[in-house]
Amino acid sequence: MLNDASTSAKVLAADAEITEDMNVYTDSTFDLGGNTITSSQTMALGRTNDYASAPVEIEMGNDTYVVSDGNSGRIRFEDSCSGTFRDMTFASDTGSLREAIQVYAESEDGVNTYVFENCTFENTYVSFEGASGGCYNYNVRFVNCTFKGTFENLGHNAIAVQSGSGTALSGGTIVITNNIITNGADRAIRFGVLSDNSSVTVNGNKMINTGDAEGQLIKANSVGTGTTVNLDGNYWSGRDLSKAIDVSLGVTDNSPIASLS
Repeated sequence: MLNDASTSAKVLAADAEITEDMNVYTDSTFDLGGNTITSSQTMALGRTNDYASAPVEIEMGNDTYVVSDGNSGRIRFEDSCSGTFRDMTFASDTGSLREAIQVYAESEDGVNTYVFENCTFENTYVSFEGASGGCYNYNVRFVNCTFKGTFENLGHNAIAVQSGSGTALSGGTIVITNNIITNGADRAIRFGVLSDNSSVTVNGNKMINTGDAEGQLIKANSVGTGTTVNLDGNYWSGRDLSKAIDVSLGVTDNSPIASLS
């Protein structure tokens, strides 16, 4: 079993389990060494054992993290943290839909940079939520990742940067490039309020057998003044662009991939 992390590095020599809530409160690097973490409780990053805020920078790579409980099991970032994930597989072995990673910020301070490169998400997703109804100052990159539903179509957005109210992105940058999203029963990508002077780049992605009941694949609540959105060069599950891309984004794909054959 993994314990609360007060040291700067964790290198797994064998498979491990998280069976109690785990708090990580120092900058840490997790190298899974080709092994698997199976978690039925929350790994909270940026929180001490007495629930005080302790912003951290986390790196995790090299193999598999399994969310094994529908009500917890996730990796949760607290306020003003940053995380880098490379060559990871995130999977759910439960029929209860749950995010693998939840970013739960509540202030506009801190780094809030999250990078996902060459990762696979099986029956799970990533959410950016905001503790007080808003998300702040996110700089987000998803590059060469794969999202797929296998036991049933994934009934949630694969990448969700939104909240019920407030600002989903403030002065940040979102880059979603060269990813594959398959077998989804909801939009592939969902934004909330994109605030002024933000930047969104969604290029080179392949969305296959994915979309909500109306066939829509991407949407935002609104786009702020000075915010740039680029959606060029994607495959939209073979759908007409007027159906796949919500008008809220104010742009279309000027060079869509017409076919995967």
